[in-house]
Amino acid sequence: MVALANLPMAKVPKVVELALAASTRKEHQRILAKLRTLPNDLADAPADIAVTEWLSRLRSEHKWRWSSTLKNTACLQGALKILPVYRLCRSGLLLNTSPIWAQFCKATSKMARAELPNQPKAITAAQVRAILALPASARESVAKMGSGS
Repeated sequence: MVALANLPMAKVPKVVELALAASTRKEHQRILAKLRTLPNDLADAPADIAVTEWLSRLRSEHKWRWSSTLKNTACLQGALKILPVYRLCRSGLLLNTSPIWAQFCKATSKMARAELPNQPKAITAAQVRAILALPASARESVAKMGSGS
């Protein structure tokens, strides 16, 4: 598996790159770069077992929620499927043909649907009144903080 991630970068026609959103390409490249960190004890394991164990370990190490695990699972599957777009090789790796991978994806998806969203608490009426009592310039500062600007 690490060998796949370490293959030289592919030179593909620009039109091929345009088939994917820039954000998708960036995420694929990120997960393929991270694949280089696959532990040695998984290097000789079958691909489906290696990546399911690796993603499980990453989930524990990074304290990912199930939704993050699902996102990274889907990203890895997509990147490996079209690997020749990113690395110098003839074919991709189709993880979705593996029953182990399919069950891993099914379980991850089930757990992601079951977990409660990590939402911030809603503003209270008292907080709204306190903000409205501020001078206009201070309200603008508070609004900018909340919008991420």
